[in-house]
Amino acid sequence: MLCATTATAVVQLLVTRFVIQSETKKTLMQITTNADVHRTDKKCDRLLDTVSELVAVSDPELSPRIDYTRAVTLIFRAQLLLDLSIAPEKTLNGLLNQLGLAIQERLTTEGEPRGGALDGKIMQAQAQVIDRTRDVISHCTSKV
Repeated sequence: MLCATTATAVVQLLVTRFVIQSETKKTLMQITTNADVHRTDKKCDRLLDTVSELVAVSDPELSPRIDYTRAVTLIFRAQLLLDLSIAPEKTLNGLLNQLGLAIQERLTTEGEPRGGALDGKIMQAQAQVIDRTRDVISHCTSKV
């Protein structure tokens, strides 16, 4: 009788230990997943805010004088948010560089008439940045 009681207690101990370990792993997985979702949401929000402001700051139709310092700051901020191991984000990084170069080219060209070819180049670069940002944002939300 003592042997059966001891065996039952040992089995109960092992089962309880297994259940506790299993529940602990499940809880840790939920916490990690929630943290990842929060981090991804925050990254997407920051990227959207940064790119939106960048497009407004660099739009030659909104202002004849582009704030180059602010535009470069926003480009750097957006690039720091990107994960270059993810293809759409790597492409967006390159497009942000192209937009920065187009802005720089417009600012260094004296006498360029408003609405000229360089403004068109900036607006084309903006359109590409916007399209790729949409891809990146949709990639963020599909992870959730």
